[in-house]
Amino acid sequence: MFKKNASSMDRIARIVIAAICIYLGFIDSSIIGDQLLAIALGVFGVVNLFVAFSGFCPVYALAGISTCKAPKE
Repeated sequence: MFKKNASSMDRIARIVIAAICIYLGFIDSSIIGDQLLAIALGVFGVVNLFVAFSGFCPVYALAGISTCKAPKE
């Protein structure tokens, strides 16, 4: 459906970032203090988790970026 544009290392980093953001946004939002900011951080984490598992980043696609290795010719 979509061409993968996120490399393995990119995806691993996104899983770590997503886990932290989801924890701070949804599980222990008292650390943030502001409820709206905590929800926004949690949603950001969920989006990063989607990108990590799908391998497709819409922002990368709009910018024409790919962190995947170029195929050898």
